[in-house]
Amino acid sequence: MRKRSGFTLIELLVVIAIIAILAAILFPVFAQARDKARQMACLSNTKQIALAVYQYAQDYDETLPVYGFNAQARGRWQFQILPYIKNTEVYTCPNIPANKWVPPNGSALGTNDRGGYGWSLAIGANAAASGGNLNIAPGYTLAQILKPADTIVIGDTGFNGTASHQVGWAMLAADPRKAPSTAFTQPGLYPQFRHNASAYKLVVGGNQLPIDGRANFCFLDGHAKSLTVGQAMAAAASEDGVALQREPPLPPNHANNNVEYLLWNIY
Repeated sequence: MRKRSGFTLIELLVVIAIIAILAAILFPVFAQARDKARQMACLSNTKQIALAVYQYAQDYDETLPVYGFNAQARGRWQFQILPYIKNTEVYTCPNIPANKWVPPNGSALGTNDRGGYGWSLAIGANAAASGGNLNIAPGYTLAQILKPADTIVIGDTGFNGTASHQVGWAMLAADPRKAPSTAFTQPGLYPQFRHNASAYKLVVGGNQLPIDGRANFCFLDGHAKSLTVGQAMAAAASEDGVALQREPPLPPNHANNNVEYLLWNIY
């Protein structure tokens, strides 16, 4: 009779240990690869949005959309540039799929607050041109933005949910690292550095606000870029001889267009 051979218990344990070690090494790599893929898809979204904003401005005498305060009889900014967007999926960041932007039905104005991208409130609308009335304020003109390649227009906002404190159709010109934990009820409006995030702050609704990671932003000249929180929130006391205002502690900065953050004002 032919002698049968097989693995000993020790050999099986060694193989299992090797597989466990490889899994421990490779699983984080796979997770990082998936996150990187989502980050790149998100960057592609912001690039398409940036181009749509630029096309809108060219068709409206170089005037930007407004961010959509109280719908402003024009809908949110997503609704305003909708004719220039071929696929509404670009309004939803792949990192927060539950916060999905849905186009309006029929002739209804687009007031949907979801999607995962927000318009910078620092250049949301030119209130000075309407006596401070944001409901009728026009958008800024391209000529008023002196450094378009260094001016953030739209970026990652919102959490992966649809509650009022999770959505982020507009974006505060405020540093999420300074975010109060309970005093502000709309933490989804903060810039969300959710890609490759490694540190968080607990805020309203039990949400974890990412404060150390990367976020994707559209700039006024049409390009999109991934920035760390340090890069995006680089601050200065003045710019080109213009004194910049410090971010107020509470409430978070909503509409100062001369805020201390260099990429968030009109100078």
